Amino acid sequence: MYARGILFGKMKYELGDHAFIRCPETGLTADIEFKVKGWVSGGYDAIGGFIKDANDKNLFELSGTWNGAMYIKDLAVCLTSNFPWSSDGASCFLLWQEQTLS
Repeated sequence: MYARGILFGKMKYELGDHAFIRCPETGLTADIEFKVKGWVSGGYDAIGGFIKDANDKNLFELSGTWNGAMYIKDLAVCLTSNFPWSSDGASCFLLWQEQTLS
């Protein structure tokens, strides 16, 4: 956990770490990094990571913010779309909000 703005500005807490999620049925793994803001550049609440197959080959790249827009890029065809493949960001937010509030 990091505390920003102790000496000046608005105080903000950040959590930064890695999460590894593995599906035993398919062998897919997700390596997600919860990034903290840098001293000079960057943004708050950023995520980045990869979804890999059983042979540790990167299939998808994840990016965006954990509390806003998330994107998934298919590395085989270089196609980027909203996660979880919704046409509007509102339904994505509502989907994740239901999961986190229950």
